[in-house]
Amino acid sequence: MKPPFKLKPLMVLASVIGVAYPFAVYFGLQFFTPLVISIGLMVFLGFRIVLQWHDKKETIHIVSLGLTICVAGILAFVDTMLAVKSYPISLCLSLAFVFGYSLLHPPAIIERFARMVEPDLNESGVHYTRNVTFIWIIFFILNACISLWTALYSDLKTWTFYNGFLSYIFMGCLFAVEFVVRQFVKKKHVGTHS
Repeated sequence: MKPPFKLKPLMVLASVIGVAYPFAVYFGLQFFTPLVISIGLMVFLGFRIVLQWHDKKETIHIVSLGLTICVAGILAFVDTMLAVKSYPISLCLSLAFVFGYSLLHPPAIIERFARMVEPDLNESGVHYTRNVTFIWIIFFILNACISLWTALYSDLKTWTFYNGFLSYIFMGCLFAVEFVVRQFVKKKHVGTHS
């Protein structure tokens, strides 16, 4: 049986680098200037665009990555340290934008993921996935606000701790809570149709 999707090694590598970015900044600043790191960020984002360029369905992701490069580039002229710290903020806002766009132009992102496991998703499932997509949008916006606060008002250790660790703990908690809620919703749905 063929898997529903294939992970491409370069995309996996790009994702790992993106997740590890706050720690790369923390340790990288011991050897490089903020300007060098912000240039490295823009090169990394350019690399991600090249990886996604072949897939026409990824146009919205390419646009959001391009906007992230622009923001980092402009900030590099104003405040290089803020440019370095801008990636988690831009990433969260880009994800909120992509998820929001998917609500306006269905299927919603979460519905797409759900259909990988359950291709014949019924109407109540579609409604549920739209609600979950909206919750993720709220999460990404709140996370971007906290990331912005850490970028503007906290030291590098706090910024690294939140953006490289704590935000992922919060994300994992949201995944776990949603998984538990989904099980109850499925049982309720099965119970009303039996």
